[in-house]
Amino acid sequence: MDSRKLALSKLLDRIGDGLVVCGLGKMGRELFELRQERGEPNDDFIAMGSMGCAVGIGLGIALSRPSKKVFVLTGDGALLMKLGSIATALRYKPENLEIIVIENDLHDSTGGQRNNFEYISDWVGTHCRVIKVKPGANENLGRPNITPKQMVERFRGKISN
Repeated sequence: MDSRKLALSKLLDRIGDGLVVCGLGKMGRELFELRQERGEPNDDFIAMGSMGCAVGIGLGIALSRPSKKVFVLTGDGALLMKLGSIATALRYKPENLEIIVIENDLHDSTGGQRNNFEYISDWVGTHCRVIKVKPGANENLGRPNITPKQMVERFRGKISN
């Protein structure tokens, strides 16, 4: 089983220049750090201050930009917080939207509390890609060195291309 960071790195190899919407917390921080390490632009949308909202944001982008491939990266704990977003995404089923759930059975970003994702994991896995990872993150995990406004500007630039 991979670490979340290694799983994200493998996903980035496959995503290419697709639009990425990522949940906040440690996963978003790892994504930002990976982009820097790989020498790639940090033009993803990391949903800072909106835990659980990545699926809804990604769905809106996919519906408004049908020519763009949109990848939503969300944690199992974050998805549980806004489980209704999956129902809405399945209602519309845009072909350009891929929801990827990173499952570590924890609310890792808020202190490592266990969650109950295992009770719905099989169902979610029939509609989304679920990747099981080891819990935890690098103790020295940095934070994005750009402001939320800069992040939005970069993401808008990527959508416009």
